This record gives sequence, C-alpha cells and structure tokens, in this order.
Amino acid sequence: MPDRRPTLLWTILVRYISKFLSVFLSGSKLAWTLGLVWTVSGLGIYFGLKNLELVLIPILSITFLLIILRWVITSSWFLNAVHAQLMDFPSIPAIPSDAIVILGRGEALRQSRVEVAVNLWRSLMVPIIFASGTDDALEIQAMLRELGIPDQVITGEDRSRTTAENAEFTSLILGKQGIKRILLVTDPLHMKRSLLTFQHYGFDVIPVPTAGNDGLSKQEQDLLIIREYFALVSYGLLGRLA
Repeated sequence: MPDRRPTLLWTILVRYISKFLSVFLSGSKLAWTLGLVWTVSGLGIYFGLKNLELVLIPILSITFLLIILRWVITSSWFLNAVHAQLMDFPSIPAIPSDAIVILGRGEALRQSRVEVAVNLWRSLMVPIIFASGTDDALEIQAMLRELGIPDQVITGEDRSRTTAENAEFTSLILGKQGIKRILLVTDPLHMKRSLLTFQHYGFDVIPVPTAGNDGLSKQEQDLLIIREYFALVSYGLLGRLA
C-alpha cells in the first residue's frame, strides 16, 4: 500500500477544479454559471456599485475564459485527441488469474460488464469474481447468480464511491488473500485510469474492456470522455496512478 499521500488542501483543490471543469464546462450548467455572472454584473450596474470596474473586469475576464474553454473542450479535435489518449492502454490476452474484478459504472453499462466477466469465468475458471462499487456491487452479484455463477465464486465490496476507492478497498480485501494478478473489467473509456490506479495499489492487472459504451448517446459519450479526461489528470496530480 502506498504511504505517500497528498495534503488535504491539495486534494480538495484538485478535486474542485477537476469537477468544475468537467461538469460546468461540458453541460448546461455553463449557461447557469454565465447567467449568474452577468446577473451579478447587472445588479451592480443597476444599484450603482462603487468601483464597479474592480468587479466587472475580473467577471468579464472569467466569462471570456469560460467561453473559450467550453469551445475547446467540446470541439471535435479535442474530443478525438482525448479519446485516443484514454484508449491508449495495453491489449493483453486474458490468461488464468487470481480473480476477476468488475468495476461499477452505473446501470446503463452494467450488463456488458457482467457478460464479459461471465465469459471470462467460463473460459478460464477463475476462482473469484469480485464486484466493486457502492451502487453496483450488489446488483452485479445478483446478475452473476442469475447467469449460473456459483455463490462461492462471487464476492465484492459495496462501499467504494470512486475509482481510487475501488482499488483501495479491493486491495484491502483481496490483498489479504494474497491475490495479485487480476482480470480488470470496465468500459474502454474508464480502463486507462482504472488500470493505472489498480497498479498503484500493487495489482498485476490484465485489462479486459467491454465492447464499448453503446448504452450511451453521443452526447453522453462526449460528456463521459471529458469527465474521464479530467479525472485522469486529477488522479495523476494526486499521485494515485502507477
């Protein structure tokens, strides 16, 4: 387990900036942000705020910067470049391993993960299928049972809320059992960050991505690309990647 951890202030700062950029600049909340900015400016003008330029100039500068960032982040060339970077992880043939680890990613992408894990288990007879995620683990385990996976093979944890916690809590449980080599199952966009995070926690990871993100619309996929990119950058800044 890595001992070196970033300071609390640095962690909060990176998380805040990452969340702001990925959420506010990629969706309709940008309009609310800009609307609030201009409302404050308008009220200042209406009520004759003294030294208005001291407030208005920074507000206009921030507004202009947000518009430029929004244009860059949602452009096709940026999305294509980021998508290529997220897909840049090793393609390794699945081989017998100590466990299959399935990461939760919401209901829309759950079925494809389960199908991949079941096929892996049937072909390689891996002794453990481990489901991780606070909103997904129990559902995934139930789906595995419905598809005929024996109870003694199925385990997991349902406390993790982030990819870092997926890796940390999985390590706390499987690490005690001496499990090192895992077949990691998640969607392609999530795989690079997941792979590097689990390697950071000492696992020998064989990535097994699902076929894609077909359960999502084009807009949802673009949003996922943006969020995943900023999450990858923030994890790197926080020292969570191998």
